[in-house]
Amino acid sequence: MAKKGGKRDRTRVRKSQVGTRPASSVKTPGSTEAKQRKREKNLEIQTARQYSVAETRRVNQLFQLHPLAQGRVPVPDFCQEYLSSGVLPPGVSRGTASAYLAKAYEIKRCLPELMEAGYMQHGFQPPMEAIMHRIGGPLNAGWYFDAPIPSVCGDGSPPSIKSVYQSKALRHNFTNQTPSAQRLHTGTTHVAVGFVDLSMLLFADIQEGEAESEGVLSFVGYEMCPYAVAKTMVLWHIITHWEWASQADHIDRVLQVWFSSAWEASTALAFQEAAALVLSSDADTTPAVRAILTHWADPPHTVTLSAAREAWLGLHPPENATSAACLLREVDRLAVAEYALTGDFALPASSSADSLVGSTCMYGCPKSAPPSASSESVFSVVPLSSIAGEAQGEVSVVEAVRRVLAGRLGSLLDRCKRGGVTVSVHEGDVTDPRVVAAIRDQSPSSMSWSNVLDYVARDDFHRLAQECGGEDCAHSGYSMNWSTVVKGTSLLEYSMWDDPTRRRDILECAHASEELDNWELGLCDHLRSPLPSNPLNASGHLLQHLLYRVWVGTWAPRGGVEWVHAHMGEATPLSLTGGGTVHLRWGYSGEGRVEEQGDLPHVNQCWRNIELYSGIQGIPETDCFGILAMMLTDLRDLRVHGAVEFSD
Repeated sequence: MAKKGGKRDRTRVRKSQVGTRPASSVKTPGSTEAKQRKREKNLEIQTARQYSVAETRRVNQLFQLHPLAQGRVPVPDFCQEYLSSGVLPPGVSRGTASAYLAKAYEIKRCLPELMEAGYMQHGFQPPMEAIMHRIGGPLNAGWYFDAPIPSVCGDGSPPSIKSVYQSKALRHNFTNQTPSAQRLHTGTTHVAVGFVDLSMLLFADIQEGEAESEGVLSFVGYEMCPYAVAKTMVLWHIITHWEWASQADHIDRVLQVWFSSAWEASTALAFQEAAALVLSSDADTTPAVRAILTHWADPPHTVTLSAAREAWLGLHPPENATSAACLLREVDRLAVAEYALTGDFALPASSSADSLVGSTCMYGCPKSAPPSASSESVFSVVPLSSIAGEAQGEVSVVEAVRRVLAGRLGSLLDRCKRGGVTVSVHEGDVTDPRVVAAIRDQSPSSMSWSNVLDYVARDDFHRLAQECGGEDCAHSGYSMNWSTVVKGTSLLEYSMWDDPTRRRDILECAHASEELDNWELGLCDHLRSPLPSNPLNASGHLLQHLLYRVWVGTWAPRGGVEWVHAHMGEATPLSLTGGGTVHLRWGYSGEGRVEEQGDLPHVNQCWRNIELYSGIQGIPETDCFGILAMMLTDLRDLRVHGAVEFSD
């Protein structure tokens, strides 16, 4: 199954996978037509997508007079920086680069402050369309308007379970989630459901099992998307059977196939030959998988570089390519701007338009294959905390990501050469009894579920997991859509009060927490603070950290799930996905119940103290965020001056 849902737009309210009615056809109880029109106008102001660069620039120029704009450090004009660098990537004209990056820059220049100013207005109410997107459609509207904060809707199953799983309607070229490191043991079998690619294996902590004579880790994947199965089969063949001049060259070729929009011509030839070899093997494949492999093995289907450039920009509109605005160092802004323009990754610095072709995986699929997902980014694969040590001096964050992935891939290659890992992947729906039986027959010691739990009702999912894995199997997975059923995890909920004080306190908390995060992750020299992002994203990251345990306790009920470890994913300002994800490990027998794992210690410590103190002193709930804002601000100031350290 391909990973779906939870896409976070840095300049727009996140859209759910469940369709919604137009704002004009969904009325707030007791609203008038005038109020409804006002909400719709607010939504139009908050989304710059429909405006030209010139119109957005004029709005930004006017907003420079607002106190919020005057109090922030301006976003550097990364468009002019890039054009002034004098170097354009192969196959990209100066006019294309200028138009694309100018739009991205103007969107990030003042839009976050403009949106924040709107939320701070007395009497502000969010458009109904925004609320419907936030809760995944009108299905849970009754609960949302009536429930207290915090509360969970029903059994904690996101509304996406009511939608059709779209793995055969959309393909992901690689994972859109940073893998949570898994501890796997040789001599065991791990089954990955909805694996999309091998990122989970790439970041796994593989340890020697107790039985040294059985020192092979068997990784078995089941995925509904035939594209993901076909690509993984070819990629694994290249990893384990292909040889280039050096291991470093081998690694970069694999990374090109895995993540890059453009390839060296010799990489494309190797991919074609590998597809033919996989096709001629005795591998267990379905007709849909074989159709894709056959297409890739056919020589005439080379993708031109110009076609790849056009397709990449079509899938990555400038309003979703604004990550350069989040970065402090010019070397990072230039590298991220170029990645936004091209999607190129792990290519030689000497590459030219004559030496490159388009990715066969991304753009050379048969018509029967589902269309590609939009706004994919290699920054969704690697945790930012892991690149801080690499991105020093003239090493950009893009090159740092390549180094991290190359290091992980090198370790996996070394283990493969010793025969320590086997991989087999299959197209299949895990709700099919035949697939369940096949998984159970392999007696897996561990299973990973991607975000399948976003698409299967809670009780049905737990029954399915136990049928597949047995009593002693350890499970892991994550939810991207959990916050749609937890009231209190979005700033929109706090817009139900006319007084903006609480909203202001929450945003102050979020900004202080962002800066503390940057210090804790070693990114204070890399990321701006506050980040130039949609206030819903900044505040949502904070609120979700405070309330995710409420959802975990509902989704993993006592008496059914014996133990559970849960933690929130890192913030991902350079990617559109991942920041609001809850990662879980659980089992149906064994370790004893644990409901959280250390994360954002500065927020959790302060909030627990406030909860305890407010319960003793009777502090009104409305004052808690103000107290938290003051505490976090004080901690931030102390941390910046090196006077305090945090531990879990």
